[in-house]
Amino acid sequence: MKNVMLKTLILAFVTLFISCSNNNEYLTYTEDQIKYFEENLDYIRERKMLTDDNGNLVYQQIIINQDTALYRVLEKTGDAVETASNDTRIKMVLEGELIDGSIFQPLNPMTFTPSQVITGLGAILLKNKVGEKIEAIIPANLGYGYYGVPVPAGSTLIFTYTVESFN
Repeated sequence: MKNVMLKTLILAFVTLFISCSNNNEYLTYTEDQIKYFEENLDYIRERKMLTDDNGNLVYQQIIINQDTALYRVLEKTGDAVETASNDTRIKMVLEGELIDGSIFQPLNPMTFTPSQVITGLGAILLKNKVGEKIEAIIPANLGYGYYGVPVPAGSTLIFTYTVESFN
């Protein structure tokens, strides 16, 4: 029953999204693309409910515009307590992949502010501290969306990064 409701909601969302566009040809999705959207939504849903041995949620959740970005601290060095603001320049080493493990952003040092990146990642950066290694899971609505640039439409993004410093 839940699966049928989910598929109905996805199709309704896609239909609504297409009907609001001035360029309907560009936003027409194939059955394979809709299946890909569902797989990505399932991935997020599974991670959202994942618990550790003590029954605690593994991922912290940040709700933005009725969607949820997830993150967890994989490692922590030092005892930093300061978090960034939207204008704080954050130096980090970051890699991005899709749920199938394919890399869309090779591991590289980068420096930017939370306001300069996709919405989901920016919100998570505001919670991080220097010395933390983070895994962030960003749904399509808070990432690159459903347009297919620079990743396939509807892709969930998985970033792994280490916060090196704030400037």
